[in-house]
Amino acid sequence: VFDKLDIHNLYVKSNDLSFSVDVFNPNLDVFPLYANAKLYRFTQNPGELVFIPANSPHAVQNKDDIVGFSMNYVDQTNQWIHLWELLNREDFGHFEEFVNDGFPKGLRKSQRDLTFSAFKSQEFYDMEFDL
Repeated sequence: VFDKLDIHNLYVKSNDLSFSVDVFNPNLDVFPLYANAKLYRFTQNPGELVFIPANSPHAVQNKDDIVGFSMNYVDQTNQWIHLWELLNREDFGHFEEFVNDGFPKGLRKSQRDLTFSAFKSQEFYDMEFDL
């Protein structure tokens, strides 16, 4: 995972948002700016959920064969980006859902680590947010 401010160091292809540089084996002679990118490297173990902040460039390298999935998650940190994307797609119905007064908005200081199933089982509409 890279900081979204490092996007210019990653040689992003304009047509599909993938990288020209191989982030796992970079050729710094061809892609010298990559040396300036801050890489956050970690190992995800079975049963763990990884949250990647909105618009953060990232790449995945699996060490074994896996069954995996990903999803986009909207919270206070990326809500405005999501709303902008909905408007650009003219998806006004979903846009209205997010700007409705009843839609939960915010973050919680007390948020603890959860399994994916525990996270998805929360009653978001009943939560109180303090951030």
